[in-house]
Amino acid sequence: AALALWRGDVLAGMELPAPLRPLVTRLQEVRLSTTEDRIDALLRGDGHADVVAELIHHVEAHPLRERFQAQLMLALHRGGRTSEALATFRRFRLRIVDELGVEPDPELQRLHRRILAADPALRGHREPAPGHPTPGPAPEPVPRTLPPDIADLVGRDDLLHELDSRLPDTGRPP
Repeated sequence: AALALWRGDVLAGMELPAPLRPLVTRLQEVRLSTTEDRIDALLRGDGHADVVAELIHHVEAHPLRERFQAQLMLALHRGGRTSEALATFRRFRLRIVDELGVEPDPELQRLHRRILAADPALRGHREPAPGHPTPGPAPEPVPRTLPPDIADLVGRDDLLHELDSRLPDTGRPP
């Protein structure tokens, strides 16, 4: 819900004083990281078809962000578009080697190899997103019960009679 309220870059078009620049950068990073987390959650379910267009946008806007690349590869592969998933990796690898002189992250390379090998676990809906640990077992539910209601006040007959005597007579039986 918070991501849906976000509109454009933080303080877009404004000349920022130097002390504010790191804060703005941090806010933008939190937004991207939260977006990646939301997409991971969708990919753990059946949301792969719903996020492909969004991921293509994010990959174009942030071409060196490996997590978006991995998410796009996984979403494409799960949607039966394996050749596009492999092409996504090839384009990214060429770009990162050319621009930065480094190979993609080992986790992304592992995902690429698993797609090439048609790993059946990638088709499952519970595959953890690349770059994130496999979640552990779900914790035992904690009972959320209240103690039973008290039927009557015990040992307070004299106080109850006093209270009853102060009530106006409404003609109702006690």
